[in-house]
Amino acid sequence: MLLSETIRADPKHNIQIIGGDVNAKFKSEDCNRPSFSRKFNANGIALLTLLEECNMALLNTRFQKRKEKLWTFLYPNGEAAQLDYILINKKWQNSAKKL
Repeated sequence: MLLSETIRADPKHNIQIIGGDVNAKFKSEDCNRPSFSRKFNANGIALLTLLEECNMALLNTRFQKRKEKLWTFLYPNGEAAQLDYILINKKWQNSAKKL
């Protein structure tokens, strides 16, 4: 079963939080949220499509952070990337608080 099908099969009143390494890269202007990446890849397109289809939001791009606090993965060559994301259904996104 696809992730989008699983999300849609869950009752609408349930809170859905999904976290994981999805290797998605997209620029801030692509999602109107703070983002570390300066590139765009196929996983970025797939993630943004999933967000639209399932009425979900990216939780870890919801809060303004300094650029050095946005990355979630460090390659062996020292290059940093934001690859890990937390998704939440939009109905519940205001319940999330910044710590």
